[in-house]
Amino acid sequence: GERCQEECNLPQHHPVKDVDTRWSSAHDQMEFFRVNQRALQLYDVNHARQAGNAYKVHQMNLDDWQKNTESVAVLQPIADWTQHMRGTKYPTLPL
Repeated sequence: GERCQEECNLPQHHPVKDVDTRWSSAHDQMEFFRVNQRALQLYDVNHARQAGNAYKVHQMNLDDWQKNTESVAVLQPIADWTQHMRGTKYPTLPL
């Protein structure tokens, strides 16, 4: 994972985990996949060689990557609004 990020000149980050109580974690996870697509594909190629045919059913195909990119684009404005409404940079008042 990290070696593939390094080979692709990307910062070394761990994948974001999806958390049931925060919808935005799903967006953040998809954004991680979008940003790290080249490194993840490189990992897939290397890992598939080692794991054999059983691994192929778990690989993302080009259609999966396109859907991920489109989903991030659609959800980005909502993620931005959610971040703004969290009130992490300004005081909030209880209702």
